[in-house]
Amino acid sequence: GVKFTLIFLVRRNICLSKVVQLVYPLAENCAQKCNVEIMDIEYAKKNNGNNLTIFIYKNGGVDIQDCVALHKMIDGPLDELNPTNGEPYTLNVSSWSAGKPLKTEKEFDFAIGKDVEIKLFESFESNKNFTGVLTNVEKDFLRFVDNSGKEYKFDRAKIASISLYFKEEK
Repeated sequence: GVKFTLIFLVRRNICLSKVVQLVYPLAENCAQKCNVEIMDIEYAKKNNGNNLTIFIYKNGGVDIQDCVALHKMIDGPLDELNPTNGEPYTLNVSSWSAGKPLKTEKEFDFAIGKDVEIKLFESFESNKNFTGVLTNVEKDFLRFVDNSGKEYKFDRAKIASISLYFKEEK
């Protein structure tokens, strides 16, 4: 499979990213067999305990059968891998969708040419929220064109979040 670097946002607990690093190769392997792509893996404490969530994508959209197939395929091998050192967790397989912040370089590359919503930490031209088409991703900058055709170049460190944006169909 294709190797890529995972960029982790600052997390309070380094152990969380360790679990994700352990799970990624196994998840990629199983995803290929299920004809889906891994877009992100999240390991986080939620109100019902630890959750390992695998976000998948497929051209034409992900349906419940895709999620079930990957869940069944990865469940046994994950138990053998034991990425949490015996700490219990809930395994979730979910479709990767609009509104979910882009984190990995794979997600950023995927989003090029698509509508995105960018939220800045501080106002720029008296605005914190921008929508438009992501045109380029560089190491330290993102470029995008807003709906009026104006081009922007934002320093990645100044971006609070960026996610895919779906316009409401009227």
